[in-house]
Amino acid sequence: MQKTKKIIALMFSLGYSLEDFKKVFENTQKSSFLCGKSGNQGWKANFDWLITEDNFLKVLEGSYQDLVKGNAEVKPKADNSTNINDWI
Repeated sequence: MQKTKKIIALMFSLGYSLEDFKKVFENTQKSSFLCGKSGNQGWKANFDWLITEDNFLKVLEGSYQDLVKGNAEVKPKADNSTNINDWI
């Protein structure tokens, strides 16, 4: 717990705000991948993963958002296909 508190304090000292933390949690909830719903064998982001600086910044910037096509969400296939046509 002490380590987590130090990491959170470090994030604030680096200039991240409470609003940034809220945005990270909102973005996490909107991400199938981070919530473990995209066929990643049960993996999902936990708090310690989220508060590492690199991961925090990626989530804050929206790097893990579900793909969107028109007005409908498009979720990645569970087989992790690399064929671009499977994603659009």
